[in-house]
Amino acid sequence: APHCPHGPALLFVKVSQKEQGRRFYACSACRDRKDCHFFQWEDEKVSQARLPYFESRILQCFDLSMLDYQVDYDNH
Repeated sequence: APHCPHGPALLFVKVSQKEQGRRFYACSACRDRKDCHFFQWEDEKVSQARLPYFESRILQCFDLSMLDYQVDYDNH
């Protein structure tokens, strides 16, 4: 699993209509997207050379509320 500044990220599943069923990683420590903006789609693998960039980036364009995602407990 990828890491954000707060540690290993959790795997979530989108439950809203757009991107429904698509899995992504987000911060395991911060439930409020304003506190940690780490986000990575599971199916978009990151090369080792680009990993530091993806782990440190902040994505302001994602609006993920608690209604938009759920934890995928079966895949840990």
